[in-house]
Amino acid sequence: ARRGSRWCWEARVCGFCRNRWCTVRLHFGPPPEDPDFQPEAQGWYSIREPGPVLVQVIAIPVALAVFLILGWTIAGLSGASPYLSVLSLEAVLWLIVLIPLHELLHVFTQPGLGFSRNSIVGLWLSRAVIYASYLGTMSRVRFAVCLAMPFVILSLLPLIGIALLKAAFANDELIKHLALLSLLNGVASSGDLVGLGLILSQVPRSATLQDKGWRTFWKRSEEW
Repeated sequence: ARRGSRWCWEARVCGFCRNRWCTVRLHFGPPPEDPDFQPEAQGWYSIREPGPVLVQVIAIPVALAVFLILGWTIAGLSGASPYLSVLSLEAVLWLIVLIPLHELLHVFTQPGLGFSRNSIVGLWLSRAVIYASYLGTMSRVRFAVCLAMPFVILSLLPLIGIALLKAAFANDELIKHLALLSLLNGVASSGDLVGLGLILSQVPRSATLQDKGWRTFWKRSEEW
């Protein structure tokens, strides 16, 4: 359905359920806003955060640091440097799979495990941003988990897999693919890690958070 100048498509993810809640929305344009959520008028506090372009600039040194640390760890576990593998055809193929998988892991940690009309996966072409958004409230812990989940599952867990495979004298080709997955997702997670740092450094532990478009707001639970 077209809304203003933005396109939003509700995709059925459950073949046997006809309930309206059993959908996930694919959105083209900036993150949508809940018109009933008026944070300034309702006493919410805004997080000091950069815009979509600046956050990508800030994420560049984070991505480089993550890339070097993961590569150094992989080299120590496998005995071979993985850095040049990111220039291979396999890396391109992994990116095609990795991008939707990364966003789905964000959605899976949202309330309703993503099976909610409040869960949105979006593409903002003018800002070169792919995002997962939620039109509702989340606790600080859940918000942080939502940001960190793709990095934990797709970058850190493969390190354990590499160590186990190396100990079992497994095929080096499988280790190479796990190394690629870890490295590429680590770079893709740099913006998430910046956001995670902003949440942990500015939001009290007992707070509740909600997005309004690109901006994030928080409120102490006892103020509800």
